[in-house]
Amino acid sequence: MPIGLSYGSALAGLFAARHPRRCARLLLAGITAFGRAGARLLLQEGLALLAESRTDAFAHGALTGLLNPLRLEQTGVAPVFRKALLRQIQRLSAADIERYRQNSQRLLDFQGFKQHPSCPTLVLAGEYDHFTQPWEHAHFANACAQATCALIHNADHLAQFEQRGACASLYNPFLRGDALPSRSAGTRLLPQTQLLHLNKRHEPRLPPSQRNALLRHAEGGEWRVTVDELGFFGGLLQGDLPELCGTRGWQLHCKDLQAQPLLPLRQDAKGVAFVFAHSEPLASQTLALQFSLQPLPKAACA
Repeated sequence: MPIGLSYGSALAGLFAARHPRRCARLLLAGITAFGRAGARLLLQEGLALLAESRTDAFAHGALTGLLNPLRLEQTGVAPVFRKALLRQIQRLSAADIERYRQNSQRLLDFQGFKQHPSCPTLVLAGEYDHFTQPWEHAHFANACAQATCALIHNADHLAQFEQRGACASLYNPFLRGDALPSRSAGTRLLPQTQLLHLNKRHEPRLPPSQRNALLRHAEGGEWRVTVDELGFFGGLLQGDLPELCGTRGWQLHCKDLQAQPLLPLRQDAKGVAFVFAHSEPLASQTLALQFSLQPLPKAACA
């Protein structure tokens, strides 16, 4: 009965798909198998920062992926836990970094599932998980022959640590082969009809109070832009821009915000879609403060 969490989810899922006779049950959380474009960019940026020995910048970006800063009150993550996890990431050994590099590159090289598990499968998604979003979990569950997808309330990517009781209420009966409880505190089983219809927009995107901004590149060049949408994790801007070459070295300068490192995601007639790297803590804090004052939407699958 393989259990795959986060980076291990793709490996556990592949084992179950390739060896159905050896796999009685499969439990997955933190699905990382789809390679969402924004997530891929952030993984690539993390590897580049490590290659440059910018461990602090890498640690801050990685922490933002693990713990959703906009939902710390709901997930109950204590400041001391967040600080300890940051310190742990900052102090990775050379062997830890190499292990992370290999695991990340394996995911970046992964071309997706050609077949999905056929055994009974339980997929758990933290409702505020931005790194591996609920809709990705639901799509994976829908592709499996016998899968149930459950939402863990008030949890993000580290649901097993944040909501242990809620997770255990599903772990235990599932691994014993019992029927899952129709009602369980802190969880919700998603109906099959909803699995392909979850909201993919996982955060509020709002026009900022001051839409005029500057886009700058580290190697020179500055362009006036208009920010159409701004969220904590990314946004959309317009401007008379050249074709953006490469994804690194860009910063967005908005009024009342620290310069925000960003990674261009897509450039087309609609503008430039981007994700924030969150590699600079002060810049992330000022952005989080702005959005902490905005009413946040309910979970993406509400």
